[in-house]
Amino acid sequence: MRALLSLLLLPALLLACASPPSATPGTAVPIGGLRGAVLRVSVEEWQAWGRLTVDGWVPYLPPGQEAAPENYTRILGYWGAVPDGPGVIAQHRRNYASMREELAEAADLQGGRSAMGVSISFWGVPFWSAAFISHVMLTAGVPDFPLSSAHARYIDILLARYLRDPDGAAFVPHDIDEFAPRPGDLLCADRSGNPIQRWQERLAQAGRPRPMHCDVIVANAGGVAEAIGGNVLDAVVKRRFPTDAAGHVLQAPLGEPAFFVVLEDRLDRVDAPLPTLLRAPSPSGPAAAPGPPEPGPSPAPETGAPETGASAPGPGTSPAPSPPAGPEPAPLPAAARRPAAPAVPSALASR
Repeated sequence: MRALLSLLLLPALLLACASPPSATPGTAVPIGGLRGAVLRVSVEEWQAWGRLTVDGWVPYLPPGQEAAPENYTRILGYWGAVPDGPGVIAQHRRNYASMREELAEAADLQGGRSAMGVSISFWGVPFWSAAFISHVMLTAGVPDFPLSSAHARYIDILLARYLRDPDGAAFVPHDIDEFAPRPGDLLCADRSGNPIQRWQERLAQAGRPRPMHCDVIVANAGGVAEAIGGNVLDAVVKRRFPTDAAGHVLQAPLGEPAFFVVLEDRLDRVDAPLPTLLRAPSPSGPAAAPGPPEPGPSPAPETGAPETGASAPGPGTSPAPSPPAGPEPAPLPAAARRPAAPAVPSALASR
């Protein structure tokens, strides 16, 4: 009887062993393909900047989480991913060389003592958050992503491609209260004084400059969505945003950039050439991706009102992105740290 019972239970036991375990909320689940590559590159960059993490919309990095000025070279690498990047890089290099001369003179005046270095925030203009997103997509091997130094430019192109071919679009737009973002998706906000609330509102303005910001979603569980973005508080930072029970990101507080779209990553559902993952940016900067009849030429790098948490001029694991060819200046002297900001509440705010 016992032997018969064992034979009857054996198939069920084998089936249970063959079934993958269900994921526990809040735990990491392996993600492959292009979505996984986008996620991996984003996390590697965040790690290289020292795993800087904040809750919501704080105005400063917490004490002890200052961005290292040595990451200046990483910013050059991000600019190397966009068509107009070489000009920005050349200007940054000239500024760098000029400041080294001034620092050397200051050291002489101080009797040879080391002069203070330059805060990473000095390189915050032109804004580099869109160049960061472009670098992530290029390095992950995403085919035909519209590389740009302006978020509005690539968003307009992705929306146009979706409207032309909804079933075949690599990125699908969703209103934030109707779709729970997953790792690899883009969460985008409008930084203007009169922000749009829905992605459909952007269609009538396609091609017009508008300050925006996008982050890469890296986790969404337990009432919190985590997103990594560039030029946030002058660094690559992971921010934690509140969600509802279904995982929809809650709208930003009044006065903060308003979320208006989640761009769902469907790269692994469309026919695309097999990418070379972790491909390095071209030294001369890649050409703009071809696309449908879309907004006109790429605008100049974004400037104007401070980007998400960026201030006025005032460590890591993955290799730095490669800036365009050219002699790299010697490292600056000991870095100047901005004065420690007052502690800010870590509570997640919502509108």
